[in-house]
Amino acid sequence: MVKTDLNQSDFSYEYQVGGSLRINAPSYIVRHGDNQLYQALLKGEFSYVLNTRQMGKSSLRVRIKNRLQQEGYRCASLDLTNIGSETTTPIQWYKGLIWELWRGFNLIGKVNLKAWWSEQADFSPIQRLDHFIQDILLTSIPSQPIVIFIDEIDSVLGLPFAVDDFWALIRFCYNQRAENLDYNRLTFALFGVATPSELIQAKDRTPFNIGTAIELRGFQPHEIKPLIGGFKGSFSHPQDILEEILYWTGGQPFLTQKLCQMVIVQTPPSLTPENVPQWIERLVRSQIIDHWETQDEPEHLRTIRDRLLRNEKNTGRILGCYLEILQQGRISLDNGFEQRELLLSGVVEKRGSSLRVRNPIYEMVFNRDWVNEQLDRLRPYGSLLQAWVKSHYQDESRLLRGKALAEAKHWALDRRLSDLDYQFLAASETCDRRESQQKLEAERLQETQARVKAQKRLIGVISVALLVSCGLVWVAVKQYRQAALKEIRAIALSSQEQLSDNQGLDALFNAIIAKRKLEKWGSTDTQTTQEVQQALGKAVYGALELNRLIGHQNGVWGVNYSPEGKTIVTASWDTTVKLWQRNGKLIKTLTGHTNRVYKAKFSHNNQMIASASVDQTVKLWTDQGELLRTLEMDAPVYDVIFSRDDRTIIAATGNTIQIWSIEGKLLRTLTGHSADIYDVELNYQGNILASASEDGTIKLWSQQGQLLNTLQGHNNAVWEIEWSEDDRYFLSGSEDGTVRKWLKDGTLVKTWIAHQGSVMDIEFHRQDQVFLSSGEDQLIKVWSKEGELIYTIYGHQDGVLDLATDPQGKQVASASWDGTVKLWQPNKPLWVDVLEHQGEVRGIAFNNNGQQIISASRDHTLKIWHPLKNSVISLKKHLDGVSTVAFSGDNTFFASGSRDETVELWHPDGKPLRTLRGHTDWILTVAISPDSQLIASGSLDQSIKLWDKTGKLLKNISAHPGGVLEVVFSPDGQYLVSGGVDKTIKIWRRDGTLVRTLPGHEESVRSVAISPNGRKIASGGREGTVKLWNWQGQLLSTLRGHQGRVWAVKFSPDGQMIASGSDDGSVKFWGLDGQLIKTLYGYQSKIRSLAFSPNGEQIAVGSRENILTLWNVKAILSVDELHYGCDWIEDYLKFNAPVSEGDRRICDGINQ
Repeated sequence: MVKTDLNQSDFSYEYQVGGSLRINAPSYIVRHGDNQLYQALLKGEFSYVLNTRQMGKSSLRVRIKNRLQQEGYRCASLDLTNIGSETTTPIQWYKGLIWELWRGFNLIGKVNLKAWWSEQADFSPIQRLDHFIQDILLTSIPSQPIVIFIDEIDSVLGLPFAVDDFWALIRFCYNQRAENLDYNRLTFALFGVATPSELIQAKDRTPFNIGTAIELRGFQPHEIKPLIGGFKGSFSHPQDILEEILYWTGGQPFLTQKLCQMVIVQTPPSLTPENVPQWIERLVRSQIIDHWETQDEPEHLRTIRDRLLRNEKNTGRILGCYLEILQQGRISLDNGFEQRELLLSGVVEKRGSSLRVRNPIYEMVFNRDWVNEQLDRLRPYGSLLQAWVKSHYQDESRLLRGKALAEAKHWALDRRLSDLDYQFLAASETCDRRESQQKLEAERLQETQARVKAQKRLIGVISVALLVSCGLVWVAVKQYRQAALKEIRAIALSSQEQLSDNQGLDALFNAIIAKRKLEKWGSTDTQTTQEVQQALGKAVYGALELNRLIGHQNGVWGVNYSPEGKTIVTASWDTTVKLWQRNGKLIKTLTGHTNRVYKAKFSHNNQMIASASVDQTVKLWTDQGELLRTLEMDAPVYDVIFSRDDRTIIAATGNTIQIWSIEGKLLRTLTGHSADIYDVELNYQGNILASASEDGTIKLWSQQGQLLNTLQGHNNAVWEIEWSEDDRYFLSGSEDGTVRKWLKDGTLVKTWIAHQGSVMDIEFHRQDQVFLSSGEDQLIKVWSKEGELIYTIYGHQDGVLDLATDPQGKQVASASWDGTVKLWQPNKPLWVDVLEHQGEVRGIAFNNNGQQIISASRDHTLKIWHPLKNSVISLKKHLDGVSTVAFSGDNTFFASGSRDETVELWHPDGKPLRTLRGHTDWILTVAISPDSQLIASGSLDQSIKLWDKTGKLLKNISAHPGGVLEVVFSPDGQYLVSGGVDKTIKIWRRDGTLVRTLPGHEESVRSVAISPNGRKIASGGREGTVKLWNWQGQLLSTLRGHQGRVWAVKFSPDGQMIASGSDDGSVKFWGLDGQLIKTLYGYQSKIRSLAFSPNGEQIAVGSRENILTLWNVKAILSVDELHYGCDWIEDYLKFNAPVSEGDRRICDGINQ
């Protein structure tokens, strides 16, 4: 943390929009990067902070420099924009650097720079700088550590000469530490808008690959408390305002400071917590978004625009990538050129292993219309392309031909275009070639995406904590204990960061280490205990990855379970096939192929393995890995399968299919595809063979090899085919990112976009009646039979190339370009299932038999979910976010309320029945009476309205000043209980008569619930408490423990327990005596809704993570997180090669 001797009270509070904040500015936000940079420089690590503009780099530099100087360091700052421009010569530039160092380290009067420079006349500029550092700087400052801060390093990219030698000199200073101890005192810290790879431009020079990357994120919710200072005295609920500001800015420092300043300047006369979101939204739209190009002062949005459009040759590719992010919500991080440019522009940010738009302001300013407008300005064929897209890529009259096509191709030659441009030009070329009967090969217009493994986040804090703990061994026991606890907290923090980065298995591993280390110290401070327990809880409840197979030296393209599920075979581009036990133990490595191996499959009788390779062979092995024979073919083999009776082998080799007997005799060759075949699949009856090809077609063949049908529809290569178990239909996945559903007669049933980039594999999970898909975007997605997304599995660091499910349905294996195979257990004892929305889940309702769940989301949709069938239906009728949903007791209808000010009534199958209108503000709550005759709705317009099933308004109750946040019916249907913005709970008769008012909450009452026997009321407040009342209004107890607003409270169906969900990301279970029973740490963000199943065995939780999770209540209440975690990683500890021998024993004694 920053030293406490900076007295902020001496200065009036101010927000600073642009520029560097002064050292003791009260609005400076200390971020994770502050401590990371400070600790790195203390250890003498060369460091760089490379980020987009206006992220606070300069303010960080000023702050850290001051801290180091207080520690006795000698520091100087170089701003490279002040040293040279496009007219500067190398001599002038290097002389400027030396002069700045001479002045910055106060060597004026100590060193005659003019004379020294003259003496160096025979040396090159870079040699003079080297001599100055070695002979002047290090000798003039003989003992103190030296840090040179270099800001605006990207400005050198505009110089008329290369400065590769300058960066090479910095690397030289680093390397000299091994030979000259004086260089250990010298450290550099670089700041700018660039990537390390850009610094040294000559490709034959060693890249700038030294130093520690400091990640400077936007402001995080737990960091922004100092910003409240400017609101004190003006607002009664400054935290609410700050949370809304953070929502709009995404923590972007410049925008956050600017919006804070706007709030102070334009304070409305009457601002309540409930209308804060609307007021902030109006402020953002009117002052920032609307007419942004004219009112963007100081300049910020225009800076982003100019960065995006600065190079016309690359703009198409960059905007195309950005458009995909807008359309998909996020894309997988691959560190490609366009992604790096988007990151440096600031319009997107890393979130785990994905890229997403940084904040809603950018998403509204640089929206799809803006992107398409810019792209159309670039394209000579813009209107034709848009018309082609609107026709769903079917209208060939919009494609280019002849001279127009030739001109477009010439225009595209030296440009990086979007995938859509290349798709359009390729379609045009295909059409033109077909129509003109030309036989010349077309140059393929496609960029091969870089397959670079995503960098893993540095766990700096752990190393620092370990260093401290080791360095303090000799001090008193108390200090040693403090150091050890600091190390434990650092490990727990690392676990939570790994979980945020979708590395769940690593997170659980570190959480267990932290817990076991903590146990050795017995009783400790409450904070450490809570941090460790929270890290362990989150890791346990969030774990999906069970184990991983590590051993291949290149991408793994194939994975397959043996028929009995005890063995796994993997195939890799490292030319090997490996056999593993399902617990992760390597059995054997099968060598013999001389080139990349694409697939390896078990026979159905479990007696053989077949492997397919680019070396133009299929090899047959025993189930123990002994080579039986090699089948020689004429082209690379991309796939191989056994017939259902295991008597023949079917291989996809080049653009043909070859069928061989297992004795090695070629039986027949099937021809018809015009390009390589990537996949062959037999239906379950074994009488239809489907093949998928790079030519974009799927062909169906009879058992005798007769061509039955050719299916066209995909716009690019088809990678995968998967038959349904009943053989009624099959699915195909393509390079165009779509999955298509076909009947076996070739009828196309449905098409949907499944992945960003190629869909590499599809696999049915028959026990759960779902299917999974994997893609180049590093994701695994789980879909219902109807093609509705259920949830997404994250964790791989590169494209996921193949999937396999074990015969028992307990495991899923995924093979990836990142060289690993991960084993997942999608359904765990703790949770039953997950459903994914595109916005936070605000409402949940079960029908009375518990077999149907309705979820309401801010993404404007409701989803009807049958977990037992894994059937999902999406309903889209509301025009704004859906806030609430309720099911009638007789199961004949359900009701939803929305921010569009309407209540919709629906048939259980999702057909709309009628719309109830009358509210004049957001509807946040609906309830249906137990006899299913009345509907109650509550709104921010302060009213509760009672309706009958026909939609007739029966009663309008003026209920709560500020707004009604929840209303529920009593079990006998004669009363209603409501909670509101006015901090009260009110009990009403069915006719609208007020019975009594219950005061007691310090802030708004967000949720109310009535016990099943009607004798008790539970309420949740924004102040973070749950209160329990009797029906007469007497306060029985206040339940404390949440660290954020309580959004939802529910009684269990048996009335013996209360569940509460909060902004702190936890669900807590309480006894009626007010005692905490259990805390469910399963989320990285805020809980928005809860619902118990009618039998009380499950609880559905909706969150701001956009997911609804169905948890097993009994399992949650009885689980011991440490025992569960150790059981989960048992195989990982035993057989995973990277685990150290010491760490393999962290669970010793736990499960015995």
